[in-house]
Amino acid sequence: FAGKKHKHKSVLKKSKQANFSHWVRDEDVSQCQRCNAVFSIGLRKHHCRECGGIYCNECSSHRIPVRDKGFANPVRVCDSCYGKLTGCTLK
Repeated sequence: FAGKKHKHKSVLKKSKQANFSHWVRDEDVSQCQRCNAVFSIGLRKHHCRECGGIYCNECSSHRIPVRDKGFANPVRVCDSCYGKLTGCTLK
């Protein structure tokens, strides 16, 4: 989708120091890497800025800074990385 690409370009422009090399490629994943929900037009893919995995919104709804990857402002992370980075236990 053109809008999706534009959104990523916007993130790149705002985060020139950000590292995206660890991201899983969109075309390599068809379901959430945590809950296995199948992605569709109604269920979008979201990258975790910490591990680079692809998750549904429910499994990646937290936002925190990920400074070691170049994100000084809060960005989307998966539930597993949120727990690891904050020490909080999630479902």
